[in-house]
Amino acid sequence: NSEEVLEMTVTALRLYAPAYLFLWLNMVISSFLTAMDRARDSLTIMLFRALIFPALSLAIFPQILGVTGIFITPAISGALTVIISTTIWRRLGKQQPQEA
Repeated sequence: NSEEVLEMTVTALRLYAPAYLFLWLNMVISSFLTAMDRARDSLTIMLFRALIFPALSLAIFPQILGVTGIFITPAISGALTVIISTTIWRRLGKQQPQEA
């Protein structure tokens, strides 16, 4: 039935949508770090965002929540990466500025 498919689609989008709230922050911090010649920190953020946390989330949440676990994986991965990003950002802010 097309109404059932539409309802499932709306539910999936509601589960996936929060991922966008975290994506922009991770991307901005990573891009800034790249621009500041902090490629290692930027790479760390991107690895956690694109590989490590999604792989762990996909291994754990679908087992617990079924299909719902698949759709919340990007949001959970993004939220966890925000923790990594802000930790790196704060550590960078506490360092003394380098002289040219």
